Amino acid sequence: ATQAAARIAALNGTVPADDAGARAQSAELSLQLSPAARTLIEGRLNTLGLQTGPVDGQFDAETRAALRAFQAQRSLPVTGFLDEQTMVGLMAGGILDLQ
Repeated sequence: ATQAAARIAALNGTVPADDAGARAQSAELSLQLSPAARTLIEGRLNTLGLQTGPVDGQFDAETRAALRAFQAQRSLPVTGFLDEQTMVGLMAGGILDLQ
């Protein structure tokens, strides 16, 4: 099922059509993000100046591009999908901004 979902995403242009893309998508799915968490992530990306489009909890092509830009800026593996490293970078930066 994960491979099929990755292939569909690849055909829609939201993930590379390879095993790395499938692994990245699988890593994101394993985080089991709630709609509120997804909205928070989009909001954080927007705060950083990385436009995600509507902050609605839907990770569309604009959100994926913002994630790739964030990952590139932080020298993380650039996949456009969330993994633990990317999540920590996004959220830790947000916490540090509160001080």
